[in-house]
Amino acid sequence: MQWLANICVRRPVFASVLILAIMVLGIVGYSRLGVDQFPNVDIPIVVVTTHLDGASPEEVELDLTDKIEGAVNTISGIDELSSTSSEGVSQVIIAFKLEKDLETAVNDVRDKINLATQDLPKGIDPPVVSKVDPSASPVLLIGVRGKNKTQDIRDISEVAVT
Repeated sequence: MQWLANICVRRPVFASVLILAIMVLGIVGYSRLGVDQFPNVDIPIVVVTTHLDGASPEEVELDLTDKIEGAVNTISGIDELSSTSSEGVSQVIIAFKLEKDLETAVNDVRDKINLATQDLPKGIDPPVVSKVDPSASPVLLIGVRGKNKTQDIRDISEVAVT
């Protein structure tokens, strides 16, 4: 590389043209670079839903959510772990790193949940482990209403579809 420095010092016009050519090639290459606005990426997200009928949110938190979170927290590759406890329902959302295969993640969660069901209260429905497909969510939601309350829902639906 020292030979290039010697040539550029002895011939400054050559150095300027060389730098200009590199810049032009970079600008042309950058303008032709293809970028996918919506890449096809499978984000590994698993949701564990458990029902405990008649329980308050505090009971659901103590009896279900904490135990499920403790069980799945030991799985490798977890990026984010969040939960929601409401009246009678516990929902634990586990987001894995992109490198983790979705099927492997679901199987790991199922294994941990099966081990944790011994600690859960008796009489609950078995926890439901499901995959989340972010591409299945709607892109656009439209609200439609009629001019008056007596307008038929079928007429409003036909207007919305067309």
